[in-house]
Amino acid sequence: MTESKFDILNEFKDFSQKVMCLDMTKPKFMQDAKIYRVGVTNAADRGLDMYSNWGVAIQIKHLSLDTTLAENIVSNISSNRIIIVCKDAEQDIIVSLMML
Repeated sequence: MTESKFDILNEFKDFSQKVMCLDMTKPKFMQDAKIYRVGVTNAADRGLDMYSNWGVAIQIKHLSLDTTLAENIVSNISSNRIIIVCKDAEQDIIVSLMML
């Protein structure tokens, strides 16, 4: 860790200790990755909604990904990182999702 990062850690030490479990003697915090299932499967899209403890939303679909389904997923999830698992998708759909 650089000196400037230690300065920031020290400046916000109350917050970093209580919320982030970080301080000058322990500048890293590691935890096991976990994935949580949200609700039950929606019959309309035959999918599964999941969230992780590291900020990723995961959508598992038993369908082929098309533009309409991709836009629906992105507009209904409040996360800046979404993983979509599906049967298949065309290259242009994958590229368009990467640009969002």
